[in-house]
Amino acid sequence: HMLNGSIDLQDVEIVGNVIEANTGANTSGILVRAEADARLLVDIEDNRIRYNTADGIELSTRENDATDIRQVGGTWVKNQITNNGDHGVQIIGRHGLYDNITEIVPQVPPGDPVPPAEVVVTPLFIGIEGSDPGDGKDRGNVISNNGLDGMTVNRGGAISFANNVVKFNGTGGVDIDPGGINPNQTTSIRGNDLSENTGIGLDINAAPTVIATVRDNLIRNNDDPILGDAVLTGDGIELSTGATGQLHVVATGNFIEGNDGRGVDIRNTGTLQFKVGDPLLPLETGKNEIVGNRLEGV
Repeated sequence: HMLNGSIDLQDVEIVGNVIEANTGANTSGILVRAEADARLLVDIEDNRIRYNTADGIELSTRENDATDIRQVGGTWVKNQITNNGDHGVQIIGRHGLYDNITEIVPQVPPGDPVPPAEVVVTPLFIGIEGSDPGDGKDRGNVISNNGLDGMTVNRGGAISFANNVVKFNGTGGVDIDPGGINPNQTTSIRGNDLSENTGIGLDINAAPTVIATVRDNLIRNNDDPILGDAVLTGDGIELSTGATGQLHVVATGNFIEGNDGRGVDIRNTGTLQFKVGDPLLPLETGKNEIVGNRLEGV
């Protein structure tokens, strides 16, 4: 829990622990929080995080002002995040690291305008493709059997979510619905197994602006527990916007099968750009397979 300090980047590593059965009211396994101008780089690796009252991992920031730097980055890999009372991972703070880079080559002549600083964004990495060459372990996370969503994102930032197994969670797989100060969100979702959750496999809602790439995921057998009611859950992917929302999504190479709702359900009241498949990718890797869902494919 850090306050202030925008010049410095506080490094924290949480590696190889058992973090379980922390049972106080609203108690998570790991709580990462930045306030005011604090910047945190938090690496979470190879931990067993389970049986906690609230979330497995909670990331939060305090929003006093839109100019506050507050942000949390890091790499979270090889963790087992299971059987927590609320979400496996809850992101309710600004995430990713944003650095202003100014480079003037050659020197600006007198009287010429100075180029503005370029913002370089490093996303929060949750899972990385492939195995660790050191110990041979898969560098994704297992996020399963949690009471609510596998992962929920309710603030703006940048995430790379890759190579994770997200299964058997109580209200859905991955839910992206950012709001608050600095609400815009950029997400890459690649090579995950988002299956057999109660609810929607991947749910993206844009009230401000969300840009997402969804590639090479297995999204299957997500469940609508009450098929006869008016509330449709169990979609493989659901995309929605508010009246002022802008949502930009590219989906390629996904296998979307056997979900209780639609394969892809589009609910747009704002602005939506959605590209399904890319024939320019080699060996038909750009096509999606959307088969055997209870309702429409798209």
